[in-house]
Amino acid sequence: MRRSMIPWLVLIGLTIVFAGFFVLLLTQAQLVWEPLTPQELEALRQSVRPQPHQELVFHGSEGALSSRWNWISSRLFPGVLLADAKINERSLTLAVDTGVLTDEPILLYAPTAQAVGLRLTAESSPLSPPEPGLTFPTFQGVADKLELGGLVAYHVPVRVVAAHHRLKSLGLSLFSLNGFIGLSFLERFAATWDFEHHRLLIRRQPWEGSGLALSLHKAELEHEGERERFYYVEGFLDGQGPYQVLIDTGASSPVLLVAGRVAQAYGQKRFHVRRLKLGEIELEDLPAINLAAELGREVPIDVIVGTGLLRAKGFKRLTVDFLAAKLYLER
Repeated sequence: MRRSMIPWLVLIGLTIVFAGFFVLLLTQAQLVWEPLTPQELEALRQSVRPQPHQELVFHGSEGALSSRWNWISSRLFPGVLLADAKINERSLTLAVDTGVLTDEPILLYAPTAQAVGLRLTAESSPLSPPEPGLTFPTFQGVADKLELGGLVAYHVPVRVVAAHHRLKSLGLSLFSLNGFIGLSFLERFAATWDFEHHRLLIRRQPWEGSGLALSLHKAELEHEGERERFYYVEGFLDGQGPYQVLIDTGASSPVLLVAGRVAQAYGQKRFHVRRLKLGEIELEDLPAINLAAELGREVPIDVIVGTGLLRAKGFKRLTVDFLAAKLYLER
């Protein structure tokens, strides 16, 4: 009887070790940028073929975006949703991010762009990620066909970043990001982030829900020689304001990100905001960071609230109705 228990004890021990190693991998995981080799970059440049402009065409009026990977990504990056898609009949997974402000609706990393057979049409302006000291070449391209959550689009403009963006832990590469669905795509819809069910609902008509609505404002800024537009709601920090508050669905950290010119009133790089007031909605006791001090440069947006922070404060749904210029938060 004792001998028959030994294999089971060994199996249980191995399971515990494996589970512990898996948890360690997740807790140490970080997103890391890596440049292309000079040969890879030159191959991209050689593949550029200028082409006449074709109008973006949509088929379908609504869609439900989700991904088989959201069960784990929601634990690594709370509030950030992934969406399974197809470009040119090839499968990929994209993050949904209102903080991607390129003119092109879709942003892809070069390895993915090559894998899906994207046509490159021109070299574009370099991209500087939030991490200090990084700059990567980018290209303009066109996806002949995009399938996403029941919607189909043709002749889709794409920005291609000449870099890898990988999730790494303990020296191991766990996952390579394919790219993003950016603001230029989302602003054509009324979009609802359902955090409980890890999905995004998009409609090509205004949202007919109830609840407290915040007015959504549109603005433009110049960043690194390009004009970028963004959407914001007005908010007050500890009674001061109003400030422009961007809701960033690609920010998973449960921290309020504050421009240096606003954060200087608190006198520290990291501080606490007692109350953020957005219309009738109040968020209290918020950890905050001076974003200019963190990045080494000032940012044009006053305050950034990530969906990770909204999840931490108990919000279950976020609706950004770009068509009716309204924003809704539901607990």
